[in-house]
Amino acid sequence: MKKILLLISIAAALSGCSSKTKKTTTEHRGNPTQSIVYGGFVQQRTEQLRQMGGPFKDRAVAEQKAIEEANSRFGGNPGDSVTTTWSTNSQADKARAQDEFNDTLNDMEKKKRADQ
Repeated sequence: MKKILLLISIAAALSGCSSKTKKTTTEHRGNPTQSIVYGGFVQQRTEQLRQMGGPFKDRAVAEQKAIEEANSRFGGNPGDSVTTTWSTNSQADKARAQDEFNDTLNDMEKKKRADQ
């Protein structure tokens, strides 16, 4: 009886490993416009802090404080953020099909704009 259960458990484990894994990776980059706004805020706030004087006379201290304020306001530098999404097996096929469909719709929209 123990041998049968052992064989069944081994067969079940191996059958799960036999399916080939498919994987898709999608990257989402940050908004470059937000990055420009973030950089402008840091630069402007650094100058404001330096004009206040005190411990902020030193540019490095003022810039660090400005970056902390910008991170609390913007949640980090938006241009530096990269989000990666992975899909496996059947989800990979669905994600790939959805991407192809979106590309087709974008191409149709571009063609429509060009015709007008």
